[in-house]
Amino acid sequence: MTTHHPHAKPQASKAPQTGGMGFAPMGMYTGPKVSAQVQSITRAEAQRLLDNMGTNRARRETRVAEIAGAMQAGRFDSLNGETVIVDERGRLIDGQHRLAAFLLTGAASMQFLVVTGVAAESWDTIDQGALRTHGDIFRMHGESNANVLAAAARWQWLYIHDYPAGIATRSNAGIDRRTLLETLNEYPGLRDAAVETNTIYSHAGRAMIHSVATFVRFNTWRISAPNSDRFFQCLETGDGDLSTKTVRAFRDKLLARRSRSQRLLAPDILVMAARVWNAYRKGQALAKLFVGRDLAAPYANAPRFQ
Repeated sequence: MTTHHPHAKPQASKAPQTGGMGFAPMGMYTGPKVSAQVQSITRAEAQRLLDNMGTNRARRETRVAEIAGAMQAGRFDSLNGETVIVDERGRLIDGQHRLAAFLLTGAASMQFLVVTGVAAESWDTIDQGALRTHGDIFRMHGESNANVLAAAARWQWLYIHDYPAGIATRSNAGIDRRTLLETLNEYPGLRDAAVETNTIYSHAGRAMIHSVATFVRFNTWRISAPNSDRFFQCLETGDGDLSTKTVRAFRDKLLARRSRSQRLLAPDILVMAARVWNAYRKGQALAKLFVGRDLAAPYANAPRFQ
């Protein structure tokens, strides 16, 4: 088998090989054995496979967009051992998100490791292993507080890009893993912030999501370390004077909503924290801590830390 470069980017096809993909029409597959080889899949072939899928899960367009972005940025390794699987009838049973993402890039072709000839009923045995989370990837790169840092790096990426629309509110969706690792390396102070906010996470009844506390601590410390120290001391203990009244009100709200059924979502806490910090820095009070959230644009009311 020809050796291919492991980091495949969207690229134009060379002259087509005789026989193309070698996929038989549905119901006409004649190969008796399972086989695997690197194939250069064209847009037409990818579309045909997607149009002729067997039983499969619903497509997650957010995931498709995430993979497409990674492909366009050269961060997607299409030859990392993961396969596109086509059953004995020529139907696609694994790889729909990758193929849909490839189409979204506009590239003419892309290489994939393709397995053909598996039994038609094999679809319900695919993806039974545990999915590697962003936190797993950070841990494999030697990071402590891996889950916290993966989510905090995501908040940081959102913040420096002005909270682009279309990114899901879940902390493990919308941004590829290599981008998150690069964000952490660009803002290494997040590591120290994760350690420092362990105390508030533990002592304040776990009211403030640890990754959000890490993100807020890092960005407020960059603006004013003494003010950030006092701000977080008040969040942790509730101690303070008139100047920290709004901070204490924020703490009280977090503690009042710490039960699982009433817990505020991370975007809500993030928006509130930025508003409270800015009011604290200006010596102002807030008539209302939470201004509501548009489900279609959860970060629309998120101010910059000042």
